[in-house]
Amino acid sequence: MTDTRSKRACWWAMLCHLSALSAYLGIPFGHILGPLIVWYVKRSEFPFVDDQGKESLNFQITMLLAAIV
Repeated sequence: MTDTRSKRACWWAMLCHLSALSAYLGIPFGHILGPLIVWYVKRSEFPFVDDQGKESLNFQITMLLAAIV
C-alpha cells in the first residue's frame, strides 16, 4: 500500500462510511453527523480520508434530499 492508502487511512475512510449507520442508534441526523465528524477530524491527516469523507457526505445528503422529495 502506498502512503496515501495506509491501513490507518483505509480504516478511517471505512469509518466515514460506516458512521452513517449511527442514525439507526437514534441519533438525530446521525447519518450526516457521523461522516462529517470523522471527515472533519481526519481530513488533513489522510488525503484518502478527505476524498472518502466527501463522497460519504455527498451520498448521505443526496439520500436525504431524495427522501424529502
